[in-house]
Amino acid sequence: MTRATALVLSCLAWAALAAPVHAETIRVAGTGGALEAMRLAGEAFQKTHPETNLAIVPGLGSRGGIKALQAGAADVAVSAPPAPAAEPGLISVELGRTPMIFTTGSPRPGTGVTMADLVEIYSGRKTAWPDGSRLRVILRPNGDSDTAFLRALSPAMNRAIDDGFKVPGVKIAATDQDAANAIGSIPGAFGTSTLLQVRGEARTLAPLPVGGVAPRLAALANGSYPYVKTLYLVTRGQSTVAVRQFMGFLASPAGRELLSGLGLQVSPGLMAAPQATR
Repeated sequence: MTRATALVLSCLAWAALAAPVHAETIRVAGTGGALEAMRLAGEAFQKTHPETNLAIVPGLGSRGGIKALQAGAADVAVSAPPAPAAEPGLISVELGRTPMIFTTGSPRPGTGVTMADLVEIYSGRKTAWPDGSRLRVILRPNGDSDTAFLRALSPAMNRAIDDGFKVPGVKIAATDQDAANAIGSIPGAFGTSTLLQVRGEARTLAPLPVGGVAPRLAALANGSYPYVKTLYLVTRGQSTVAVRQFMGFLASPAGRELLSGLGLQVSPGLMAAPQATR
């Protein structure tokens, strides 16, 4: 049995034990930075659907969430990439977009970064803040969606990431929560997160402007802040009524307002999960 399979099976057992017998439970897995927002949305949804609970299956990430969905250990996966086209019976719908942020653990008035700065930071060549204090970059694993995002920014950034992984003692955070915890607790730390995670989890991180533009939804909407993470809801082809109702809530004015307040620009095309063909 592979480690990934064992993890999915343990999550299935956990979800079964956690689910109240008197209510239907929607199990949501996937990218960690979106799960608290989904939990808050589930609380709001339950006010009008008290017969339905929403349970978060933590620690799987985008790929693990999709595997859990396939194994029957989850009903909805929130994923940074959509489900691979080769995966049979799965449907991806765009949930929305949130600003990718470059952040520190405490405010640094007057400090921002440029793309040239980011290349120097991630390569390990820039190791101090403007005030002379130590700068400690927090990396994510190779293959993680945040690392893929950074690599895609430019050929120079792609090379910088390769160099950054070679820096002795560099901190690599396995999950979105690990990264946010490290950025918030290690003096001088710097790394990536999303506006959705910071607001959803009520983090006291301090996002930095990039090229003089702060990472806000308004800047995302007008195109002045181009650094974005697109999130997808992935479901099985034949979703339950409860899953379709929950997705309908996310697409409703109330759901959109809630998610927008948490830093997500909800997709105009979001609607209840379709009964799609395989």
